[in-house]
Amino acid sequence: HAARLASAAAPLGLRMRVHADQLSDTGMAERAAELGFASADHLNHTSPRGVAALADSDTTAVLLPGATFTLRQAQKPPARALLDAGAIVALGSDFNPGTSPLHSMPLVMALACRLYGLTPLEALAAATVNAAYVLGLEEGAGRVQVGGRADIVVLDLESYDLIGYRQDVDPVAAVIAGGRLVHVAPGARERVRRG
Repeated sequence: HAARLASAAAPLGLRMRVHADQLSDTGMAERAAELGFASADHLNHTSPRGVAALADSDTTAVLLPGATFTLRQAQKPPARALLDAGAIVALGSDFNPGTSPLHSMPLVMALACRLYGLTPLEALAAATVNAAYVLGLEEGAGRVQVGGRADIVVLDLESYDLIGYRQDVDPVAAVIAGGRLVHVAPGARERVRRG
C-alpha cells in the first residue's frame, strides 16, 4: 500500500510521511527511505537496516521524545546510530492529547538530550534547520540567513549548551515571526529592548 500511496502522491506534489517502528520493528523506516518519503517518524524499534537505509536517503528521521516520555517507553530510537551514520535527524513535539500532550519545543529538545543522548547543538539543529527541511521549508526557514523569513525564538540562556539542562524553566524570552516581534515573555521585555 505504501508504494501505491507514494506513486499517487508524487504527481500531486504531496510529500509522504509515515509513523514508523514506534511499537515494533515493522521495517517501515527502510520502506520509507526506499520510496523517498519525506520522513519516517518515531523509530523506537528501528533496526540497524532501517538506520542504514535512512542514512543513505533523503528521508528524515523524525524523533518524538514527548511520546517516548509520555508512554514511558523503555525502547528508545537509535538516535546516536542515526546521527553517526549521517541520517538527517529532526525533532518534533508530536503534540496530541493521547500520547504526547506537550507542545514546548525547548522541552522536546531537553528530552532529546536526556532520553536520546543528543548534544544540545544536535538538538538545536534537529529542531530548526532539519525540521524546516522535512517540511520542505529549507530555503527560507530553519536558520538565520539573508533573505530568510526571520522567524526567530530568542532564548533567555547564556549558551545553547543549557537547552537540555533546566527542563522546568521555559527559556523563551521572545518570538519574532516574519521579522516582526510577536511575543515577549513576562519579565523579558526590558532585556529584549536592551539586547
